[in-house]
Amino acid sequence: MIKFKMINGQSSISFEGKLEDAEILLGKYWVNLSQSETNSTSSKSKQRPAKTKAKKSPALKGAAAISAAGVEINAQELANKIKSHSMFPQVKKQILDKKGGLAQKCKMTAYFAERSITSGDVKRLMDELKIKSGLPALSMALSRNSSDFLTNGDNPVKYELTASALEQFEKWLASDDDG
Repeated sequence: MIKFKMINGQSSISFEGKLEDAEILLGKYWVNLSQSETNSTSSKSKQRPAKTKAKKSPALKGAAAISAAGVEINAQELANKIKSHSMFPQVKKQILDKKGGLAQKCKMTAYFAERSITSGDVKRLMDELKIKSGLPALSMALSRNSSDFLTNGDNPVKYELTASALEQFEKWLASDDDG
């Protein structure tokens, strides 16, 4: 008595019986198997390999998304902090009401956040303040003004205002100067 199971791709064969019957079955099975392997090998060489789609990471959404720095950014709280600050009239006039001025918007975010920021942090804050801004443009504004920021990390880069940039920003904001 002999017992075996053979699997080839999606098909399988199980057998339990006499050795002579197993030899007959295997003779027929192996002949068909070798022919189908030859046919499938030649047809596979003509076919293109299947492309696998890269999985997208879930987008960070909402005001309280976690930044890549691992620190929770609550854009709504930060927006409320800015709106309730004594300097808000100057912030609104000199930064928020100005078209463009992305570098100043980034500096304002870093100033009020009081920690390292990413371009995504700035984007979430701008969205919360109902100011249209594109993430690539914000990222470029941060990179172009990298002399005003200390940088840390690779992907994403975290930016923190330098001491001199912080001082200049405070003076500029207090001066009520539009330039």
